[in-house]
Amino acid sequence: MVSILLATQSCGWRLRGSIDLPEEMRHTFLQGAALYSELGLAIKSSLEGAEQAQLTSDKASATAILIISKNEVSQRVLTYDSLNRASEYELKYELKFKLQDNSGKVLLAEQTVSTIRELQLDPNNVLSTSDEEARLRKDMINFAVSQMLRRINVSLGMGIKLPENNEKASADKK
Repeated sequence: MVSILLATQSCGWRLRGSIDLPEEMRHTFLQGAALYSELGLAIKSSLEGAEQAQLTSDKASATAILIISKNEVSQRVLTYDSLNRASEYELKYELKFKLQDNSGKVLLAEQTVSTIRELQLDPNNVLSTSDEEARLRKDMINFAVSQMLRRINVSLGMGIKLPENNEKASADKK
């Protein structure tokens, strides 16, 4: 058993969803989302899963401030049935965030993560359709949070500060 554990650890194998976060994220304050919302709980769970980071309720003692400026689910009808009722929706989730340290210095410029899923509607089983929609929304939020943390990890781990918009990026090239 010990040899299996050593072999999996030495080859770099990790549990799905685990991520090494930079030191700046050790005590993170969440701004722009309620701690007990779906997004807040997903961020808290992901940070605690990383083991070296946690959410703090004290902004003054935070090493990083994660600012959520957009947390939005939208839907649009994709197809209609023969009775002109919606039979398929597209769900789109957008998460816009930036990271700064306690002094206000931007560690990661504003980024957007978006994900899209399709939802088939069953007019004969409305309850299961609403359950499926709730599950899809939760999965989309969890996916966006994991993408957000990966971006933070890569950017801060490599010392990259991504530009806030394309104008600054093109100005830097000149």
